[in-house]
Amino acid sequence: GFGPEVKRRIMLGTYALSAGYAEAFYGRAQRIRTLMIQEFAKVYESFDLLLCPTSPCVAFEFGAKAGQPAISVPFGTDATGLPVGIQVMAPLLGEAAMFRAAAALEGSREGKVEA
Repeated sequence: GFGPEVKRRIMLGTYALSAGYAEAFYGRAQRIRTLMIQEFAKVYESFDLLLCPTSPCVAFEFGAKAGQPAISVPFGTDATGLPVGIQVMAPLLGEAAMFRAAAALEGSREGKVEA
């Protein structure tokens, strides 16, 4: 059930690990991570905030993808005050109930969530 990109990444990862390249890839990933942190720090010297999309693509057209409808809703905080989200899932064509539940949950974010 995986798409072509996921299959490609699994195959590359499996090859890299089995061929003894794990250390080289990990080291490179760490260097890239450090560069990204430095680049973000430079950007934040000029800007207070960044706005970016939550998802890399817009919503699919109705009927283009089959699957279970789901929505993520902010839902309180944990014991340390960090935000917690909750996902509401519904059966196919159950969006109306899903949206009602999401609205009710979003409106009742008074309490703390046990983490």
